[in-house]
Amino acid sequence: MIFFTLLIGAEDAKTPVGVRVRGDPAGASAEEARRNAHGKRSVWSGNQQASLTKINLKERIKMTNLFTRIKNTITADLHEALDKKENQNPIALLNQYLRQSEQETEKVRKLLERQNTLKDEFTREYHQAMELAEKRKHQAEVASKAGESELCQFAAAEHQQYADRASRLSASLEQVNGQLGELERKYEEMKHKLKDMHLRRMELMGRENVTRANLQINKVLDSNTYSDAAYSKFKDIENYLDRLEHQVNSSYYRNTIDARIAQLEKEMKLEESKSI
Repeated sequence: MIFFTLLIGAEDAKTPVGVRVRGDPAGASAEEARRNAHGKRSVWSGNQQASLTKINLKERIKMTNLFTRIKNTITADLHEALDKKENQNPIALLNQYLRQSEQETEKVRKLLERQNTLKDEFTREYHQAMELAEKRKHQAEVASKAGESELCQFAAAEHQQYADRASRLSASLEQVNGQLGELERKYEEMKHKLKDMHLRRMELMGRENVTRANLQINKVLDSNTYSDAAYSKFKDIENYLDRLEHQVNSSYYRNTIDARIAQLEKEMKLEESKSI
């Protein structure tokens, strides 16, 4: 009895604080309180995360709309500037179109070169297949005359394969030649059209130069502003020269009068001295 009591006391001493002992209602209440608090924190964290996600989504939508509006505004401004530039100088637009046409013509030229290369390859393969077909045909005849049936069969099968290949290559070569001829015809038309556009541009540039020259000439000859300005400048120069001549003449006359009076005074004094 005493030993059993000591064991119970030892177990109570080893039981940590806060750990529910079997049959302890106080421990159960503490554990349930902690679980409820943890559940409330989890629910609050989930609600907070959902609210933050909604806020971030709204901000992203606002930024996307802002960037879209900025892009549309810049695009509209660029199109407006280009339209004004084209209206001011349509020759520049024509030059750009001609440059693009030249680039397209160069691309077509390279494709034609490639098509010619393919035609040469088809031709080479066709002649090679024909030569091998004739060779196997001759070998089959030789093997047949020599009584080599197996070798004759092999040569005949090879001859048939090369003959079929040559027939297929012949049809392909004919098709390639037809396509190449059509492409070359269109390419020549393209070059002639491009040359005509260059000549037309030269004509328009000549008309533009004459029109601009006449415009500048008319400004000088017919404009009252230019005429009045030129006339006023000439008038100012004439007035300046008149004032300068007047100053020179006045100075000359003044110096001449002074010298003449001095000479007269000298002569008068000389006459008075002689009379005395």
